[in-house]
Amino acid sequence: MIDPCIGIAEQQGADATIHWLGGMHGAHRFQLPENVQGSLLGVLDAQGRMVVEPSTVLLEGRILVDLSDRAPGVYFALFRLEQRDVMVRLLHTNL
Repeated sequence: MIDPCIGIAEQQGADATIHWLGGMHGAHRFQLPENVQGSLLGVLDAQGRMVVEPSTVLLEGRILVDLSDRAPGVYFALFRLEQRDVMVRLLHTNL
């Protein structure tokens, strides 16, 4: 018998509080929860390479992630929300 489960599942909770506000021309905007200290630890590509360095929160709890010089594909934005690390999957299309 083969069990194909790899133990990865969508989780509700901390990552559900980070909202993708949209993207334009390769830049993606995220809204962090109100009254929560947060920052972007970086963005990883599908092979686990760091492609965007850490940045701080912009005005009103928003973070801008610029992937305009990156190829279209799946990326993972890693955020620090107070004492938790939260990873958000995003599809980058350069549109």
